[in-house]
Amino acid sequence: MLSVEEYIILQKKKDKLNEFDFSKHSGNMAAIIRYATDYFSEYLNPEDYDYERIQTEKSIEKIKKEVSEQCPKSLKFIIQYYQTHKQRVDRLLKNTMRSFTDIKLFFSEEDFHNVVDEFVKRDIEQTTEFMSSLIILAEEIKPSFCESLTLSDMKELDNYLVNWVRATYKQYGVNLIDYANNIAYEYEQTYVKSHYSRAEEHHYYINSYDYRYQDNPFDIDAIYERNCHRPFIADHKYELEMLIMHNWLFYQVEDTDYWPEYVNLCVSSGRVKTVRHRNLLIPVNAGMKKA
Repeated sequence: MLSVEEYIILQKKKDKLNEFDFSKHSGNMAAIIRYATDYFSEYLNPEDYDYERIQTEKSIEKIKKEVSEQCPKSLKFIIQYYQTHKQRVDRLLKNTMRSFTDIKLFFSEEDFHNVVDEFVKRDIEQTTEFMSSLIILAEEIKPSFCESLTLSDMKELDNYLVNWVRATYKQYGVNLIDYANNIAYEYEQTYVKSHYSRAEEHHYYINSYDYRYQDNPFDIDAIYERNCHRPFIADHKYELEMLIMHNWLFYQVEDTDYWPEYVNLCVSSGRVKTVRHRNLLIPVNAGMKKA
């Protein structure tokens, strides 16, 4: 809603009124009086104003219910931004975060600073006074991109991998299983196609991705290069590859027979450390005796 000064300026521009043209002094005076009268009698309608205020208050209450638990540090900032811009800055920022391929691995202030830089560039013209608030907001939003880590996610995995995954989640809040599963799912969406057989009346799936005996499955080289600066990824390139392959084999293409062979290949080639402590429920290597 415009102030009376803003409304008069707008009307002057529309009518191309030049108050410094003294030959039209009387007409200009009448026009300005009309603008002011129209502002209070037509534009600034008390009923409309009350309605707008009520709607704003309702929206703020809704914001409080939605974000107070997830973003307690940023709640005041989100409300203030909404009151000024009539936009949900948390939703705008979240949309920007979705564009980052490796958002599930973000954990550091540098990560969130990069998010905010991109946000400011893409969505709104912001000044530096909001940068610190936006970084805090990005930190609070990030967990919504990750699933919680559960023991059921780590069946068939060796204890060496399980310990790495659990330590990463505990220290950095990063769920490596969730990240790996997401990559495997994207490959499934790209390479596995469903076909329907009218003769047999059922669907069957054709996988066009050759993942066996590959030196760079799932483009692990590029993934590692992007993320090797992260302390929990450094020197764990092939462990991450194993997490992706695990989801791919067990949940995407259902080729579980290849898993023991793949694990042996990783260990024998020295790509990962030798297994010393196995998952007590399901051993990773065929032929290994149960504890």
